[in-house]
Amino acid sequence: MRGHSCNEENSGDPWRHYRRSEEGSGTIAIVGILAILVIIGGVVAAAGIAHASAVRAQAVADLAALAGAECRQSGLVFAGASGDGCDCARQVAQANEVILGACSQDGFDVRVTIDAPWRWGGWEFTVSGRARAGPA
Repeated sequence: MRGHSCNEENSGDPWRHYRRSEEGSGTIAIVGILAILVIIGGVVAAAGIAHASAVRAQAVADLAALAGAECRQSGLVFAGASGDGCDCARQVAQANEVILGACSQDGFDVRVTIDAPWRWGGWEFTVSGRARAGPA
C-alpha cells in the first residue's frame, strides 16, 4: 500500500465503512420522491380533465334544455328538427358532440340528461349533466 501504513488504515474515520455502504442512497430517495410527484401530477391532471368534462356536460345539458323549451313554446324549427322539444334538444346535443341520454316533456317544460364521453390515457369515461327548462 503505497503512501499508507497499516496503522493509518485502521486509524482515522471509524464511520468510513458505513458511509461507503450508503453511497447512492440519496439518488434512490430522490428518484422515489420524483416518482411519487409524477403520480400525484397525473392524478391531479385526470381530476382536472374530469371536472372540465363535467362542467361542459352540464353546460350542454342547460343549452339543450333551453333549446327544447324554446322549440316547445314557439314551435321553432331549426337544423332539421321538428317543433318537438326533445328533437330540438337532440340536435343541440349532436352539434356539441354529446349524447342525449334521456328527454321528457311536461307541458312547456323540457328535462334532459346528457352523457359526455371523455378519454384519458387508454381509458374512456362518461360524465352526465341534467337540466330542466321551461317558463317560470
